Amino acid sequence: SGVSWIALKLGDSNSFWLRENALIPRWLEKNGLTFSDFLDMMHEIDVKVFAWSFVYGEPKWESETDEITVAKKIIDTGVDGYIINAEIHLELIPNPVSYTRSYFSELKKYSPDTFLGYTTFAQTIKHLRFPYSEFAKFCDVFMPQNYWVDRNIRCDEFVSPEEEINTFTRELKMLEKLGTRFTKTCVKTGRISYENIIPIG
Repeated sequence: SGVSWIALKLGDSNSFWLRENALIPRWLEKNGLTFSDFLDMMHEIDVKVFAWSFVYGEPKWESETDEITVAKKIIDTGVDGYIINAEIHLELIPNPVSYTRSYFSELKKYSPDTFLGYTTFAQTIKHLRFPYSEFAKFCDVFMPQNYWVDRNIRCDEFVSPEEEINTFTRELKMLEKLGTRFTKTCVKTGRISYENIIPIG
């Protein structure tokens, strides 16, 4: 089918989805597999596996662990990279910049060579409190969210996925003039790199 990579959700805030008796390990065990077996199977057909985790900026579940510990456990599984999904929850905590900086500093200290991506709002201009610049300092790729179903903006008016990408592109050009950066490449070169921006559905 031409698929070269997949993203598999392995965490949600302080919940690690490969913990004992969780859904994915139970499914693997039922099929006589370990997670390492699954990764080997994907790699044999040249498909990379990127882990995906939703980060809130604070613990969301009854668990003795925290978000950064979950990130470390995910990286330890041997995945090909790690994608952080952060949205309105992170934007609304008291100090999103400080939290993001601390999270990535700890992560890079633990695993400096891990390929990192992040996904969040495609409508960047509406979310200027989101710490894009902090994510950009550490992440290799920015993956703005584009919806396959039409987005209802008024009771009788819809935005198609194509229109949403066009709006995102226009906003990027405007934000570039303001000096907003979205990936490590952008930070190093001082310019927005469209090669390192991969819209996702």
